[in-house]
Amino acid sequence: MIENSLTYLFGELPIWHLCTDGESQCLIYRDTEEMKQGMNLVGLSVCKFLNTVSLFTFTLMNNHMHFIIQGKREEVDTFFTYYHRNLRRILIRQGRISDIPKPKYTLLQITTESQLMNTIAYVNRNGYVINPNVTQFSYEWGANRYFFNTTQTYEEKKLLCKMHKREKIKFFHTHDIDFPSNWYLTNGYISPLCYCKIAECEMLFRNAHHYCWLITRNVESFKEIAEKVGDKIFYTDEELYTATLQFCNKNFKNIKITTLDKNEKIQTAKHLRFNFNANNRQISRMLKLPEQLVDELFPKTK
Repeated sequence: MIENSLTYLFGELPIWHLCTDGESQCLIYRDTEEMKQGMNLVGLSVCKFLNTVSLFTFTLMNNHMHFIIQGKREEVDTFFTYYHRNLRRILIRQGRISDIPKPKYTLLQITTESQLMNTIAYVNRNGYVINPNVTQFSYEWGANRYFFNTTQTYEEKKLLCKMHKREKIKFFHTHDIDFPSNWYLTNGYISPLCYCKIAECEMLFRNAHHYCWLITRNVESFKEIAEKVGDKIFYTDEELYTATLQFCNKNFKNIKITTLDKNEKIQTAKHLRFNFNANNRQISRMLKLPEQLVDELFPKTK
């Protein structure tokens, strides 16, 4: 049963976290132009099923994707089938049959307000955690940069209703071009502001500071979500530092990393490695351990 506060905000239809597997998947979107195609494909898919599903937020990565979506399970299945079928057509047209993604995905129902907030933060942080050149407000391939950010009001807007029918068919490579009159392109793709429930999602958080705290500090919740969806999650140094302090305080009653003895540092290193997917250099930085020692603890695969 969905929590009453969620029902009040979003109605009684179930809310889901849909995630595809990136571990065994080839690159789907290889460059900026292909990422734009992916963004347009999301917009097309939502438009096709406007009466049955609602998209809260999403993130596209090079080899996988995350959606927070509302609707009956069978309707969400139909949405993803349509998305995958059109993605498959794009890759075949590009001669990339071997890169066609598997049509499998994990679908987890979100039933509480706190779970929804944590999952929104998890999905919206994916791009910037992987790419050190962006922040959660500048990673372009999703809806993340529109949360608590008013700069999108200055973006260029090309109304789709003002494009000629032939131009739209050529641009989107489909005849499914019956868009709402207020939908528009920005930066070469349909703006997520046209179809994501961003304003409604923002109401879940106390304010922008609360949202940013969840994005950057809520490492334990991210770990739990990653385990459920089978995601290999990566953490920034700041997030790992928070996790390190929490572990040391809980297990050694010590919140000063510099005063840990060698055995305690090794225990902490194992915790960071196996529970937070930290690499050897991050562990060395966090615990002030020689890289040679960390490499001996966790030999690099050849």
